[in-house]
Amino acid sequence: MLKVRKATPSDAKIIAQINVETWKVCYKGMLPDDFLEKRNLTDDRIIAVENKIKQKDTIYFVAEIECKVIGFCCGGKARDENYPFKYELVAIYVLPSMQNKGAGKALLNEFKKAINNEPFYLYALKQNFKAHEFYQKNGGKKLPEYKKILQRDDFNIEEVLFAFNYKSN
Repeated sequence: MLKVRKATPSDAKIIAQINVETWKVCYKGMLPDDFLEKRNLTDDRIIAVENKIKQKDTIYFVAEIECKVIGFCCGGKARDENYPFKYELVAIYVLPSMQNKGAGKALLNEFKKAINNEPFYLYALKQNFKAHEFYQKNGGKKLPEYKKILQRDDFNIEEVLFAFNYKSN
């Protein structure tokens, strides 16, 4: 049975592991292979997740099936103050082998409850149409006027914004 609960610092390793594995599988063909291959589970990555979980203003949840963590989400106050949103969902990932079982929706709904259904946004890779479909199916509205380009050494990552519980003018 699927269960969502608040993450604890002891979840940091599995959260970091899910993040790495999901990126390598789900972003294949969208991001350069050598970039994805360099993304590994490291002590630094685990410590960074543990520290984020400990922060008071960070919202972290994990999804479990039979006491095994299969996904997570994290967010909190919006990082970009130029947007008309108070909150941002920074990450939501479910192990590729466990997707389409309701964990993503359950995590998204728990995040919505944690912020009292206030408007929030998240970014998705421009070419990640599977994620776009999931967000739209679960109440997200793509706002093309907001986009972000992250520059890497030899490539750019273009992201689009999805808004939830947001009434535009």
